[in-house]
Amino acid sequence: TGTYDTATHTVDLAFEGRLVSASAAHGFEITLTDVRFDSAAGEITADVKKVATADGTATTTEGDDVPLATVDVTRDMTDMATTLTAEAGEYLGNAGYAGAAGDPLTVTRKTQPSTEPSTVPSTGPTTREPTSDPSTGPADPEPTAPQTTPGASPGSPDPGPHPAPTTSTGASPTAARDVAPAKGAIADGTLGWGVKESFRSYVVGPIA
Repeated sequence: TGTYDTATHTVDLAFEGRLVSASAAHGFEITLTDVRFDSAAGEITADVKKVATADGTATTTEGDDVPLATVDVTRDMTDMATTLTAEAGEYLGNAGYAGAAGDPLTVTRKTQPSTEPSTVPSTGPTTREPTSDPSTGPADPEPTAPQTTPGASPGSPDPGPHPAPTTSTGASPTAARDVAPAKGAIADGTLGWGVKESFRSYVVGPIA
């Protein structure tokens, strides 16, 4: 999640979850949480927790919003060059990482597919029913003698004019659209960054 500044074309992004790098052979476990990328500042930060057990005793070092790398920000934010900081060298256990080139950084925003409006017709015609005068209430029918119309056979329907029932066939369009984030807000995205290839090889290598 994060925000996009339309005036300066910069982003401030925060990523959920955690990244854990651990090596039993080398006696450390490093956990990164609250990873953030601020393109205006040109840096990647994270909350870092390092537990070292190389000497047989667990030693924990923690830091909030630790600057891990500076970023050469480009407009398309693809394969941006990164440089590791002295703090990255401290927490990753190698002072030589300070000032070294990190992995390139790519930021990708996920967008929701738009849904076209759909028109749903009403279900069947509706017929207007006759109504009675509510002031008089229902009345019992009086018996009357059958009436016939000249030229009409008994039992045939009255040929007089009757109003035809009215029907409604109009469509009721309903638009179903996904609710998009507010302008300037970023709801989902991916931060592609591997810190440094030599560090990953060190962690997952044959002696890890």
